[in-house]
Amino acid sequence: MRAKTRPDRILLVDDSPDTLEVLARNLSGRGFEVHTALGARAAMEFLAAHDAGLLITDVKMPGMSGMDLLRLVRGEHPDIQVMMITGYATIESAVEAVKEGAEEYLAKPFTGDELLAAVDRALGKGRAMKALTARTPPQRFGLVGGSEGMRRAFDAMERAAASGAPTLLLGEPGTGREAAARAVHQASPREGQVFLPLNCETIPPGQLAGEVLRALPLAQGGSLYLRAIERLSAEAFGPVIEAAGGGGGTARILASAGPDFSSLIDRSLLPRHLASLREWETIALPPLRERGSDVLILAEHWAAEEAHSLGRPAPALSDALRQALRAYPWPGNVGELRSVLSKAVRECASDALDVRDAIPPLRFVGPPGSHPVKPLAAVEADYIRDVLAGVDGNKSRAAEILGIDRKTLREKLK
Repeated sequence: MRAKTRPDRILLVDDSPDTLEVLARNLSGRGFEVHTALGARAAMEFLAAHDAGLLITDVKMPGMSGMDLLRLVRGEHPDIQVMMITGYATIESAVEAVKEGAEEYLAKPFTGDELLAAVDRALGKGRAMKALTARTPPQRFGLVGGSEGMRRAFDAMERAAASGAPTLLLGEPGTGREAAARAVHQASPREGQVFLPLNCETIPPGQLAGEVLRALPLAQGGSLYLRAIERLSAEAFGPVIEAAGGGGGTARILASAGPDFSSLIDRSLLPRHLASLREWETIALPPLRERGSDVLILAEHWAAEEAHSLGRPAPALSDALRQALRAYPWPGNVGELRSVLSKAVRECASDALDVRDAIPPLRFVGPPGSHPVKPLAAVEADYIRDVLAGVDGNKSRAAEILGIDRKTLREKLK
C-alpha cells in the first residue's frame, strides 16, 4: 500500500485530450496528484509556476516535440524526472531520449501496471537524487549556484585563485562580491594569511590615500580587498599599483566595482590612473534576476539554514511563494533574498512558508487587484524597516541591499 504522504505531482503532456484523460484517470486512481498540459508550451508555462516530480510526455507532438520539451526541461528544471511515451518506438529514438536525460521510455500500447511500474522507477530515481543533494545544493568555493552565469563566475574565480594576480570583481550591490573575493583568497596559496577588507565608500576622499597606505602593510603576505575601487584617486591608487606588481611578500589586491565599471573598461573610458585595471583578472558576478532557478535553490538553502539555527526542520516553500520568488526582480540581489528568507523563517511558526510569510516585496508580486493597495511611500517605508530588521540595524548593509548609499538611506529614515 502506498504511504499516506503528499501525493507525487505528475505533469502529463500530450496533444490529444483523450490520451490525457485516460492517463490522468489511471494515475489519479493510484494516488498520484496529476496535472495535464495540452502540448509542450503549456507544459513549460505550468512548470514556470509549479513544482512537479515527474513529467510524462508524448514524443510526437505538433510544434514543439516531446524531445524538444525534454531538452528544455533538462536545461531549466533539472530536478524533474522525465518519462517519454510513444506509439512509434525505435531503438534510435530510445537511445536519443536516454542521451538527452529521460529516465524512462515507454512504447505504446502498455498496460496500467507497466505504466505504474515505470512511474515508480522514475520517481524513485528522483527521490534518491534529492536525498543525495538535499543537504548539498550546487556550489563551488562555498558559494551556492548552478546557473550559467555563476558557472562562468566560478571558472573565473578558479583562474584568479591559481594565478595570484590582482583581481577585479564586478557586479551590482548584493551579488556577493566580497564573499567571492574571500573565496578566491582562501583557494589561493595565501590561504591562512590575513584577508583585510577596506570599504572605500565609507572613507572620506581626503583620508582614503592614508587608509590605503596603512592597510597595505597590515595585509602583507595576505590579501587586501578594496570595495569600490573606482573611488580611489590617483594619489590613493599609486600604492595599490605598486603592491599589485610586487611579489608574494606584498599584499595581493582584490577589488570590486559596480557593474557600470565593466562598460568603461570595454570602451577604454577608465580614468587615466585606473587604466591598468584592464590588465587585471576579472570576475563578473551576475545579478540574481538573471540566475534563473538559483533563486529557488538559494531560498531553500537559506530557509533550511535559518530553521536549523532555530532548532527547527527546514520549511517547505509553497507554490505561490516559489512563483513570487521567481517573479520578483531582487534589486538587492542575494543579500536581499537572504534577508527575506531569514525574517520569514523566524516569524513563521509553520513548517511551510507562503507569500504572506515573506516581507513586503513578495506580497506585491501578482496580478493587479490580488493584493491590498497601499501608497508607494508606505510600501517603501515598510520595506526599509524590514530590511533594517533583517540585518540587525546595520545601515551600511541595509543600504547595500536596497541599492542606495548611506546618505540616501539616512534621508529616507528621517
